Amino acid sequence: MLQDDIQKFNEMVSGLSPEEIDADNKKRIELAQAEYARFEKAHKKNMCYICGKSYKTISHDNPCVHWLLRECKFKKKDFQQLYEQFDFFQINAFLRWIANSESFAKNINDMKDEQTHGKVIQETIKWKYIDWSFECAANDFKGHDGRQSNFPHYHFQMRINGQQFINFNDFHIPLTQGDQLKLELMKDPNSQLKHTFGPHGAGMEDMIQLPIEEFFESADFRGDELNGIFHFQSIISAPNGIDGGDIEDAYEESRKTGKSVAKILREKFADDDSVSIVSIGSPSESIPEIAKRTEHKKTWKK
Repeated sequence: MLQDDIQKFNEMVSGLSPEEIDADNKKRIELAQAEYARFEKAHKKNMCYICGKSYKTISHDNPCVHWLLRECKFKKKDFQQLYEQFDFFQINAFLRWIANSESFAKNINDMKDEQTHGKVIQETIKWKYIDWSFECAANDFKGHDGRQSNFPHYHFQMRINGQQFINFNDFHIPLTQGDQLKLELMKDPNSQLKHTFGPHGAGMEDMIQLPIEEFFESADFRGDELNGIFHFQSIISAPNGIDGGDIEDAYEESRKTGKSVAKILREKFADDDSVSIVSIGSPSESIPEIAKRTEHKKTWKK
């Protein structure tokens, strides 16, 4: 059935003109921006934009994803009630917005290079003292053998102050048809209409895809914020040497303006062809490590 949905979607997209695709993407962005504005307004009041109640409120007649913030009396047994109401992307997007409201991008480790090969989903999101982790292996996505797992599903882990609260193997959480379609679209490099979490749900994978020059040239990135996401190292090559006073002045200007030292030096020596500056960025050590599930393999006794 999933393949039928993918085929129908691709046929629908192939019938659209470039202008129609652009218009559809623009509409999606506008709707996402409006939804985020509602989230932001409510969040500042410690309120949930979905149910309209305080984060400290739990109502079993009206399950809500804000329970995962654990500001209410949410228990592990309540989790099934929650995921029966919200799909993977609704839960994940909400937690990304929450994490980014505290510190942009660096609290969401979804970097491909740190994921186990072959995983459909593997990421960890951190906020205050809570870690949420999602995982879906290829076999989980297909639905493997077993009465509790013979359907497409994912696994979820939650840690509070580093202590166990929900473990990966406590639940096999169904992936809806919509979840599966979006995950397939995210994997397909040829898809013209991709699903993303948008600018407000961006994680570290989105950050490392940006050209490094954008960090130095953008006025939106101040030094302290930048260093919170990445560590940068600049290598300066100058056959004729550089006056130590120029470097000292660059550090002083960086402290006053928030600009990175590399950006200041790039500007200063922009017209000097004899000076070459190469900057290398690596994710900050403050980024949470991706929690990984140990998959249990069946064994047979002879």
